Amino acid sequence: MTLRFVPIVLLLVSNAACSSSGSSGAGSGGAGSAGLGGTSSGGGGQSGGSSGGSAGSSGSGGSAGSGGTASCTPSGGSATLDVYCDGVTLAVLETSGKPAGLRVAGRLVASDGTCLKPESIELVRPDKSVAQTLTASGDALTSWDNVHWASADAAAEISARCKDELDRIEPYGIIVKGLSDGGKFEAKCGTGVEMGSSWPPRVMLTCHSGLTRPPAFGNAMVQPMGPVTGTTLYGQFPHEPGPGVTSVDPSIRIVPFASPFGGGTPVAPFDTTGWTVNLSESSIPVTGELSTSLNAFSDKDPLGEACPLPAPMDAALPTPPPFFFARLTGQGPLGAFSGELVVSMCTRATK
Repeated sequence: MTLRFVPIVLLLVSNAACSSSGSSGAGSGGAGSAGLGGTSSGGGGQSGGSSGGSAGSSGSGGSAGSGGTASCTPSGGSATLDVYCDGVTLAVLETSGKPAGLRVAGRLVASDGTCLKPESIELVRPDKSVAQTLTASGDALTSWDNVHWASADAAAEISARCKDELDRIEPYGIIVKGLSDGGKFEAKCGTGVEMGSSWPPRVMLTCHSGLTRPPAFGNAMVQPMGPVTGTTLYGQFPHEPGPGVTSVDPSIRIVPFASPFGGGTPVAPFDTTGWTVNLSESSIPVTGELSTSLNAFSDKDPLGEACPLPAPMDAALPTPPPFFFARLTGQGPLGAFSGELVVSMCTRATK
């Protein structure tokens, strides 16, 4: 088995998949800045961060963003291009009176500047059978961009997975097919469709109710502040034109995940309380998408082992960093909501 460690890609699930602003780089700077009021923009290199704020590949973590999308048109041709994909988020969105929706976002990687136009996205079970096929949004994107690929009603099997808060890591493999510069392309990532494994995972499933778009740009920081330890959780609630999220409850459930390859024993999910939550309206650079910015602060250390000290740089085999889902509840335009914020980067300082 081949083990790969890939950078974290933060996902911007936006309809503006072909905004003309921004650069086509792999991602933005560090995840820590991604959640600060939606002020960080994408751009950067392969190993840097994901679009919108964190490090470059999977998950929708520190910031769910776009590395800066650029309008393009595939040149066409007869070749078949091998393309890599990662940072895929399958977001199940339940709203009252409607079938559960599914939004799929991710990153496609080929040669820099390659124009790619996804046409179909297949969700593949471990036995290689197809659970659901989605028709892509029709937008073309530049290689390295992390964008919204497709939306549809969620298959019952997929929405049923939301009953288990731990059954979310690479539940499906992903096959993306479409047009590219030079001809066509096919990208495969995740369990059952490619060899080996990686961490952070290439595909994650998140579940939400009362929201039309999933939370994004999750990152956290724990640091000494005089006599206390200060913990700050950042995030964004992208939303359609109109009011955004109006309140977030001070109780937040933490669902940690650890790499099966040297990541240690996973911490069991736990509840935290006592957060002081501040919300403000902003927009996400690059796309201009409206968003409610989240800044939740605690004068304690509620994250505990879910946010450990980083592995020593000189370690022979560095411990793969964990990440966690922060389940947020509150009030939004549709009333009460529950949303899972992927926090793929949590920084702990000792001084």
